[in-house]
Amino acid sequence: MSQIIMQPQNGKRTVVSNMVKWLLGVSFAVCTFLAHSGEIKVAVAANFKTTAQIITENFQQKTGHKVTLITASSSALANQIFHDAPYDIFLSADLSRPQWLIKNNKADANSLILYATGQLAFFSQKYSVASLEDLKNTLKLQTGKLAIANPKFAPYGKSAKELISSLGINDALVNKLVLGNNVIQALQFVQSANAESGLVSVSQLLESGAEQHYFIIPKQLHSPINQFAVLTNHGKNNQLAKQYLDYLTQDSKTVISNKGYLTGVNND
Repeated sequence: MSQIIMQPQNGKRTVVSNMVKWLLGVSFAVCTFLAHSGEIKVAVAANFKTTAQIITENFQQKTGHKVTLITASSSALANQIFHDAPYDIFLSADLSRPQWLIKNNKADANSLILYATGQLAFFSQKYSVASLEDLKNTLKLQTGKLAIANPKFAPYGKSAKELISSLGINDALVNKLVLGNNVIQALQFVQSANAESGLVSVSQLLESGAEQHYFIIPKQLHSPINQFAVLTNHGKNNQLAKQYLDYLTQDSKTVISNKGYLTGVNND
């Protein structure tokens, strides 16, 4: 290799020397970044999509790693993972799908963790509700439809049915319920005036820009809408996947809370 010798003329040698050091430093930093950057794929339940996007952007900026999000219903994602889709992490909208994957040796039981708890809310563009007693009277007397997610498939729908039973107003709503495929569609029924009111999620209301006309249901009146994460078999030995899961559950509580979810085991 040829050697370039700089002559000391008017301080030019010092300037060139510093420039060479800077270029070498930049090259070393780039090589180090490339050597340590990685990529993982995270399967995300549709209801958590926008929250996961914010968390992922923060994670990528902090670590320099790349995260690809795949979004669909929890049921669809679980089926894909069951058939060995190359996802490293599964963020489900419930507990049953991760448990099903663990039972079938498709996910790591030791990584199962609660990352968010959804909140149920009454929403109407016609009625204003300020208390539980108001809610009970409104649901009994309203003349139009009440939209909820299908309780057979959707956690929010199941909780809505439990709330109605807790209030003792099943008979008053027998012919008034309209079922959405999921909580997103239930909200759309209300926004499009195809339903007079709805029992939907706080997170979807915030996402849609609703700042009023909703009442958060006390969590004691229905089963908790817990969302669990798990490492798949594809990702259980991937250190980057474990790092992302730690970042989600330990460093992202403020983001998750601001999007309308509760965090922590006891949701305090």
